[in-house]
Amino acid sequence: MREAILEADVTSGATIILPGLLAIERYQLTIPPAGTDGGTVGDLNANAAMIIVGKPTIQHPSVVIESLISDRVFNIGNGVPVNMSNVAIRNGKADIGGGIYNRGTLSLSNVTVISNTASSGGGGIYNAGNLTLNDSTVISNTATNAGGGIYNGANLTLNDSTVSGNTSGDAGGIFNGDTLALVNSTISANTTSNAGGGIYNRGVANLTFGTLNGNNASAGGGIYENINGFLTQTVTLRNTIVANSTGGNCATQNIALQSNGYNLSSDETCASYFNQAGDRNNANPNLGPLANNGGPTLTQMPQFPSPAMDAIPLNTNGCTTMTTDQRGFPRAADGKCDIGAVENGVLLLHLPLIKR
Repeated sequence: MREAILEADVTSGATIILPGLLAIERYQLTIPPAGTDGGTVGDLNANAAMIIVGKPTIQHPSVVIESLISDRVFNIGNGVPVNMSNVAIRNGKADIGGGIYNRGTLSLSNVTVISNTASSGGGGIYNAGNLTLNDSTVISNTATNAGGGIYNGANLTLNDSTVSGNTSGDAGGIFNGDTLALVNSTISANTTSNAGGGIYNRGVANLTFGTLNGNNASAGGGIYENINGFLTQTVTLRNTIVANSTGGNCATQNIALQSNGYNLSSDETCASYFNQAGDRNNANPNLGPLANNGGPTLTQMPQFPSPAMDAIPLNTNGCTTMTTDQRGFPRAADGKCDIGAVENGVLLLHLPLIKR
């Protein structure tokens, strides 16, 4: 693995194929870091454009790239475009970016970032460039300071992805200090000892068809927004569930969350912000556990009866234009859309009331 990365650093645009001949194929980093390594020791340095491809699977990549040393797994160089797919990044350890430190343009597709640790920020990933996650999972990572799953200091996009079971001092799931776009994605069961169990925002965040459920914090278990001297800052939610948080679903300091309608909160802490058409407060979405409901990532399906089901009329607020849910299953199959990342797809029959 290391030799292939070093060769790709010389030959820009190379494709590295990791075949995954075994049920689980492990590529292990075993050479400890030593000063300025140049890529020959410590973590894997991507300093030129490359594509890294593992064996395709429906869920849980079978190709694992893991660190057995006190260093992260990948360091993506400044401005370097890298595409990774069908791999797991595991057991990295660093001050920032336990699994991945990105300063380039990094795209992750069907990638699992798991069990990495940062002594400062970004247990799973520290992003200082452009980072896009498609059909990917960031799970069970830890940071001492901010961003147990992801610390974002630049541009972060989550499509059809799950961030779950991460822990930190602040921002259990995601710390956003710049620009975050979340679509059809789940933020679940992340924990912080301070604020922002799911998301801690100090930048610009747009959440569309998201599910934030069961996150834990002392304040803002679902979402915490703190302006703290930042001038351009907002969180805008549309068609999103924020539910079952400890520390309240929503909390802000010196700024308000923005609603674009059809959001659902299981408590009253979002009521000052969820006041647009279709918004619901103190409504239990009746979500199932984080589980394999089909598709490449674990999700939380609304169970019947749920006020999230069929809550968005056809041709309203993105229902129809957003044609699939997080799993890649059709939305609006029964003529309406569910709030949140996952479409149940059960046809609800509204029967007339018959009085006798």
